[in-house]
Amino acid sequence: MTAEEAGPKTISGRSKEPPPDDVAAVLSALNTDATLYQPRARSERTRIAYARDWETWTAFHDWLAGHTGTRLADSDITVGTYLAFVTYLDRIVTLAPNTIERRMIREENRSP
Repeated sequence: MTAEEAGPKTISGRSKEPPPDDVAAVLSALNTDATLYQPRARSERTRIAYARDWETWTAFHDWLAGHTGTRLADSDITVGTYLAFVTYLDRIVTLAPNTIERRMIREENRSP
């Protein structure tokens, strides 16, 4: 079997080929539904708290870049970044333990 007969190549389960129109339509509809649902999914106070959590997460990455000379992507979540974030929250930002716990749970849920 040749490469052409095997179909499009994939990387991590994703095709290099653009999705067919019907797939693109389904994905677009799901994105639209999610965009409409998201504002109703959480209370205003929760959304504000999550936005502050995200700002703290990106500030951590800025702080880490200042100390390492390398800016990691905000989506880089490893055991090391997780522990460094806890240390940052505890020693640099000096947040209350329950706030740290909430933020850690939030970031855990973002990890792939």
